Amino acid sequence: MTIARTLNYLVNFGLVLAYQTSLAAGMEFSADALQQYPNGQTMVAKMNVGQAVVRREYVYNQQRVIEIYHQDKGERYFILPQQKTYRLTKGVFLKTGLQKKESGTFNPCKGVKDEKCKLLAKEKIGGRLTDKWEVSQQEQGRTIKALMWIDVKRGQVLRQFFPDGSAEELIHMGNEMAAGRHTEKWVIQVTRPDGYSEKSFQWYDPELGIIIKEVMQGGYIRELRNIKTGKQPAGIFKVPSDYKEVKLDATNRK
Repeated sequence: MTIARTLNYLVNFGLVLAYQTSLAAGMEFSADALQQYPNGQTMVAKMNVGQAVVRREYVYNQQRVIEIYHQDKGERYFILPQQKTYRLTKGVFLKTGLQKKESGTFNPCKGVKDEKCKLLAKEKIGGRLTDKWEVSQQEQGRTIKALMWIDVKRGQVLRQFFPDGSAEELIHMGNEMAAGRHTEKWVIQVTRPDGYSEKSFQWYDPELGIIIKEVMQGGYIRELRNIKTGKQPAGIFKVPSDYKEVKLDATNRK
């Protein structure tokens, strides 16, 4: 595999656990990010979270890989230190539904193209005040709509109704220790139009403002371990000046 093709593949590869409210919480920390697949395969990455920036380092295809995501700039860097090369992707604004507007509400459409959001009302779910949003999008010449209830204080999506008739709800199950930290345990229940339902579980860390563990139906797990809070070195979030940028052409994308 060429360097360019490797970098192209890595755009959609790796752990995404940190790309949540951690970037909005303002808490800096380091951790080991573990992702376990149903077949028993496990991937571990070293993760550093700074102010609006996340760095992940892992080994793929016997190569050391560094990935840096600047949330405020919408930039993702994929770096291969052995070759001293990197690829830059711009305009990457991850959809979390947690971007805050000037009005103080969490707008699920901010930074997302081709979607429109309308704030309908304020409602309480499980004692938590939420903003009820209507999210619409054009698809094959028709408008499809979904409903979303977002926790006013945290930005958590507590309930969703999708265009196909399926629904998703987040339910608090109590407090529990995870990775040596005080967390809230939540169950996510998804119900399809035919009545079939499935559950997954999340452990939310109020101090960090992120989910530090997820267990999904089928045996898929991702979690953070060895969490250490504190200021992260600014230099680790920069590409070394002597590294060369690799840009993909049409041939390399195949």
